[in-house]
Amino acid sequence: MRIFDDNFKEMNIKKLKITKQDIINFTFSLCLNNEIEGTNLDIHPKIQELILSNLPEEPDSDDSKFFYKNSEKLRKFMTIVHASSMINLPLIIYGSPGVGKTAMIRSYGRIRQSKMGKYDKEKSSFQIHTFHSGTKPSDFFGTNILKEGGQIGYVNGTLITAIKEGLIFIADEMNVSSPTTMKSLAIALETNINQGIYFPSVEEIIFPSENFHFIVCQNFVGTIGRNLVPDSIISRFRHTIK
Repeated sequence: MRIFDDNFKEMNIKKLKITKQDIINFTFSLCLNNEIEGTNLDIHPKIQELILSNLPEEPDSDDSKFFYKNSEKLRKFMTIVHASSMINLPLIIYGSPGVGKTAMIRSYGRIRQSKMGKYDKEKSSFQIHTFHSGTKPSDFFGTNILKEGGQIGYVNGTLITAIKEGLIFIADEMNVSSPTTMKSLAIALETNINQGIYFPSVEEIIFPSENFHFIVCQNFVGTIGRNLVPDSIISRFRHTIK
């Protein structure tokens, strides 16, 4: 709750007449409600206004912009995503194919980088890995490759890059991969700011950036080719349905 309180102090909570109890209620609803069906999370209107007013316009990019401000459902959705990012709360976003799950998070990644004053059109505002049935942990952690000059060198994968650089890691269609692959992600979901984590596959102690955020975008399990997310992984997330 302290993290939320500190963040809200930077926004103008007195002007909107938001009380500490309002912040406590919202924090508990977000952190303890494991299933957020659509937009049924109880969000104080003033808190939603506060969180969204703190977000800048999406900067120009070569990607499509995602428009959410004129839809109450999408405004609530963006509130949940940004609030979760503020406290590094991992999210799983479920939705039918083509509803724009990944597109919205890509858009949010650019907005978030712009808010932190770090947006650069020439650099990615997030790291994304699209999972498939043959995905191996080394695909997103990192692996040795043959470099120029015939030298073999280690290259960080998208997940390690996101952890180090403080970016959003988008695990796109995670539940298409095998349960073993999904279980390998557990170590990245135990990130504690200012505490080093030893990644065996990287053979390095990494201190996660305070801005690292893990978000999964995937279709429902009933869709062909989907696997159940292992209990040891699913328990670390909050779920929302777009």
